[in-house]
Order: sequence, then C-alpha cells, then structure tokens
Amino acid sequence: MKVEEFKVTGEEMKLKEIALRQLNLIRRLKEGEDPLDIADRMIHFALELQREGD
Repeated sequence: MKVEEFKVTGEEMKLKEIALRQLNLIRRLKEGEDPLDIADRMIHFALELQREGD
C-alpha cells in the first residue's frame, strides 16, 4: 500500500476539530447525558472559537 503525502491547512484542521467535538457531544446526548450540560459545553466551545478568531 502506497502512502500519499498531503498537506492540511490550519483551517481544515479547525473544521475537523469542530466536527469531532460535535459528534462527541451528540454521542454523549444519545448516551443520556444531561442536555443542559451539553449545551453548556457547546457554548464554551463557541466562545473559545470566537476568541481565537479575534
């Protein structure tokens, strides 16, 4: 099997991180975690992204 080299931009990595976090939160919701706790985590992550963008 040949391994191909590829470059990933910082923006692509950020999008992957966002997607993985969202999937993780959905999984936790399905497992019965409190929806308010999940919403709180989503808010904190959104604020973190906003600070990085400033």
